Formats: sequence, structure tokens, C-alpha cells
Amino acid sequence: MVFDGTPGAVGALLFAKLLCSAVYAQHAGEEGSCHGIECFRLSHGVVAAAQLVAAAVAAFLSLRVRIAYQLGDPADDRAGDYGLK
Repeated sequence: MVFDGTPGAVGALLFAKLLCSAVYAQHAGEEGSCHGIECFRLSHGVVAAAQLVAAAVAAFLSLRVRIAYQLGDPADDRAGDYGLK
């Protein structure tokens, strides 16, 4: 389920459809249109914050699992303990 594109589809639905349309509707006037940067400033801020959080989580996870991806030399005296000494 994770690798079949479902997270991307759910994220696109949440951000593009629900968030942006709600912000646009909030800033639209009686005629139903909105002009200027105020229409989507909040949307852009939320999407940018979500991307920063995702980048921080990805960096944290990559640092956390780096031990599992290190290739040790079998002749090395630390081989087998995954560098946890």
C-alpha cells in the first residue's frame, strides 16, 4: 500500500483539493473570485512547512539507519557489531 502511490495521491488530495480550495473560498469575495497573493499565501506556507518537516524527518531517518547500510570489512575487528562499540 505504501509503494503503490497511495501516499502521493492522498497528499495531493489533501493539499491540492482540500487545503487550497478552502483557503481560496475563504478569501474569495461575493463574486467568487480572488485576485492577488492573499488567495494562496496560507496554502503556500503550509505546503512549504510540510516539505520542511518531511525533509527533516528524512534526514533524521537517514542518520538513524546509516549503521544498517554501512558495509563492514569481514577482517575489520568491528565487523558484526554494526559499529555500536
